[in-house]
Amino acid sequence: MSIYERSFKVKASLRDVAAFHDDPVSLIAITPPPVRVTIERFDRPVRAGSRVIFRLGVGPIGLRWEGMIAEYVGQKYFRDVQNKGPFGAWSHTHSFTTEADGTCINDRVKYEPPLGLIGKLIDPVVVRPSLAFLFNYRKKKTRELLERNAALSEVGGCSSSAT
Repeated sequence: MSIYERSFKVKASLRDVAAFHDDPVSLIAITPPPVRVTIERFDRPVRAGSRVIFRLGVGPIGLRWEGMIAEYVGQKYFRDVQNKGPFGAWSHTHSFTTEADGTCINDRVKYEPPLGLIGKLIDPVVVRPSLAFLFNYRKKKTRELLERNAALSEVGGCSSSAT
């Protein structure tokens, strides 16, 4: 399996960061254009076993992603897994830690690229750069949305992780 990791700090409380990630509207807000997200099902309150189903669309092309929250510890972390969707496998752990001037958001994705062997061959030149683009956009939008009432100064990385 391939692993993609990303950490960044946001000037917001742990409570606000966790609530943001528990809200399905946030997924729509942090998805980069031209991708459109339509939530079909999002079980609430969020807990282990919650189902998440959404449709991703680009132009006339769309696909359905069926997932589940496999683990959930409020205001600490949760892990979602893909049951049906474009990847051969997908397990995404979102974890949150309080730091002196905000909250560190850590993303760790274990995945098998789509398209089997072809996907493994194109992973370093297509899939991984696409994930980097997606998570960089998410970082920017998450900061923008959670720090809207604060000065938007650039915050360094998390104390124990690379940004």
